[in-house]
Amino acid sequence: MNIDGKENVKERVKVFESNKFITYLYIFKNGNSYRETRNKWKQRDFSRTLKETQEEKLENQLDKIVYRR
Repeated sequence: MNIDGKENVKERVKVFESNKFITYLYIFKNGNSYRETRNKWKQRDFSRTLKETQEEKLENQLDKIVYRR
């Protein structure tokens, strides 16, 4: 079975859900399993385009904090 672009998945179980993240447990046919966390981030300001990914934005903010100290 193909779930979320992963092949040979027997089932997907929701392990944890908060207001910002969801954690799923993927169980495969061969008995292997792993957890994957996805964020629930949604763009709310559609008046401008986003030029940076979330990771790039966080890195830029971290650099500003480090340089202030």
